[in-house]
Amino acid sequence: MARNRSFTDKIFLFIKGLSMGAANKVPGVSGGMVSFVFGFYEELIYSFRKINYKAFLLLINGRFKSFYFYVNGTFLLLVMGGSVFSYFSVSLILDYFLRHYELYVWSSFFGMIVGSIYYISKDFKDWRRSNFIAMAIGIAIGIAISFMSPAKENDNLWFVFFCGIIGVTGMTLPGLSGSFILILMGNYVFVFVDSVTKLYKTKAEVFKCDLIFL
Repeated sequence: MARNRSFTDKIFLFIKGLSMGAANKVPGVSGGMVSFVFGFYEELIYSFRKINYKAFLLLINGRFKSFYFYVNGTFLLLVMGGSVFSYFSVSLILDYFLRHYELYVWSSFFGMIVGSIYYISKDFKDWRRSNFIAMAIGIAIGIAISFMSPAKENDNLWFVFFCGIIGVTGMTLPGLSGSFILILMGNYVFVFVDSVTKLYKTKAEVFKCDLIFL
């Protein structure tokens, strides 16, 4: 699935990564859903699957170029780089719009969710009774989760590590909002707001050669 890309394709792929990272920060919206709507979800999963034992052997044997092409490195760097960059750029802008134009932001994301339903349904032809039952169960679980009361914030490092896993899961599963699950776990502000803000300030201090953060 890895392929040569033009400079324009790389720019658009980075922008898609920005969108995925920004959406992953919004409770109720998953980065995986954005990747599906933008048409690079399958390549994202394919690239993640390539990070396996064979890739590890290539890396420890010093075959860095082979490792890079094996894991579809260009794609991963652009998408994940865009996602990480969005936390220090697009996400800050998104926070502003959520504070001042909340209705428009949620309307836009709701439209993306509705659109993703169409994209999924048009490629799905196996409408058996068991699939309808599974869909009903999924809807019921989603509604039940939305009515759960959030837990208290927990800064235990092992729990924070688990929260990180949950947060990343939202990038690989369309429809599962990692940020919303983190709200229920009580650590959304700690992981997606406070930590990102502190990391941003730390990077700014390093850039200014100010080592006060030490």
